[in-house]
Amino acid sequence: MARVIVLDANVLIALLASHDAHHRWALDLFVDSIEDKLVISSLTLSEAMVHPARNGQMDVMLRNISSLGIEISQLDPDGSMNLAYVRARTQLRMPDALVLHTAIEHNAFLATLDAKLALAAQGESLNVITL
Repeated sequence: MARVIVLDANVLIALLASHDAHHRWALDLFVDSIEDKLVISSLTLSEAMVHPARNGQMDVMLRNISSLGIEISQLDPDGSMNLAYVRARTQLRMPDALVLHTAIEHNAFLATLDAKLALAAQGESLNVITL
């Protein structure tokens, strides 16, 4: 049965940047999850796009992301309130709370390179994919 995997920005960045120290790990994750549904929050995607935006590479990055078939999840008004509860409960920074909230909402695995986020996800009884 296919899994749903929510990606943290650091995983997407590592996947698409061949010079990233964690590129091989992220590439292996992507290959191993070819049958799974990959999801990223629209705001987490924005976080991953900051460096490409600075370097005039946003169009290239968006094409690469599109070719990977990653679903972009939108935050609705009810989700905004639930996100506030996740942040209050976990004390994570808002970007990390958003990734965790997205994984909870999708009943998904969470892929991250952030140890604090991974620990919080485990505390929410989510399966975590990390180094």
